[in-house]
Amino acid sequence: MLFSHLKKKNHAESQVAYFKEYENFVVGSDLFSFSFFKDLIKLEPSSNICFEENLELENLMPIGPSLLRGTENIEIVKDYFSDLMVNHQENRLDVKFYKDSDFHSFGGRKKPEKILDGEEFFTHKKLNVDVKDLLLTQDLAELFEKNRNEFITLKIQSIVKQSDFWEVIFVNGSKIKCNKLIWGKSPFLLLGLLSNKQDFLQPFIDFCQSSKRPFGFTVNFTAKTEEPITEMTDTVFIPKSLTYDLGHFIGEFKPFNRAEKMQEFSFFSFLAEEDSDVEAVARQIHQLKRNLFKIYPKLINKKIEENISVSDQNSLYFHGSDQLFQKAELKDLKNLRFIGCDAPLLPAFLQKKNIDFDSSKISFLGRSVLASQQFFDITE
Repeated sequence: MLFSHLKKKNHAESQVAYFKEYENFVVGSDLFSFSFFKDLIKLEPSSNICFEENLELENLMPIGPSLLRGTENIEIVKDYFSDLMVNHQENRLDVKFYKDSDFHSFGGRKKPEKILDGEEFFTHKKLNVDVKDLLLTQDLAELFEKNRNEFITLKIQSIVKQSDFWEVIFVNGSKIKCNKLIWGKSPFLLLGLLSNKQDFLQPFIDFCQSSKRPFGFTVNFTAKTEEPITEMTDTVFIPKSLTYDLGHFIGEFKPFNRAEKMQEFSFFSFLAEEDSDVEAVARQIHQLKRNLFKIYPKLINKKIEENISVSDQNSLYFHGSDQLFQKAELKDLKNLRFIGCDAPLLPAFLQKKNIDFDSSKISFLGRSVLASQQFFDITE
């Protein structure tokens, strides 16, 4: 059994009935959290991970436009996955915006509509590598299938910091106890679950609040087609309006799959939180499809499947502040660690890694890679 060192429920503790106790408890929602967990249990078998819902391994992959972009992130990932990256030719795809019935590269004579907060990240060129090829390894898939019944798939209701351990309480009333809580989601979500916020210092609360992500929706499309809808696989910006600063639909087409006679493409857009209800999202998706049919006429009369996701988890570039976290008293955060794309990176670790540029440029996979290394570096 994978978790052979789990402690049994102590029936003498009638007031607090934990159905499991762990040394480390990981809460995550993406493939990198699970990849981190794979490395963690090699060192500490008394560990488990919570996904909060039943998931297939494929569903842990990020959706929407590629998040592996920006020089700093690409160099970090190339260094970490050096053995795998030798099989990939260095190829950074362009980013273009739609204006006057054509696509244009950023930095030319034509100017795009106003780029809103958050969209700037996607103006950086992406590395033409499928993140799944880097993360979804055979041993990871085998671990998932072998032990999927051991993982916690309950939704968390609240989290309590006790003097020297953590309680995680689920919506069905059950709870677990762990010595170390390892958080792989947005710190803002953690803050919302803490039932004793008053016990934490303001700098920590400020850091968590700084990590709040804007809402967004992503639509993954699959078009059945005998010929390519488009040969262009660059990231594209399609303005929502030419009159008002409403932002863009940001998306990418995958190469045409001749064997399956289909082409996949996905588009993403930020949403104001007040516009994240079903009707508002439906209007935006209707507008997106209307624009796509206009720009890509080969889509007309094609059979198109679509998969829609609306969440703050759709905007996975870094939203936190390393500087705010540095102001928090680390001794007051004993046994709380962050991993993933919202994890803070400490100055001493960055210096050790010879990283001398602004750490706010490190996001998604680049930050996830470093946060994992930082965890084990501090653990040592």
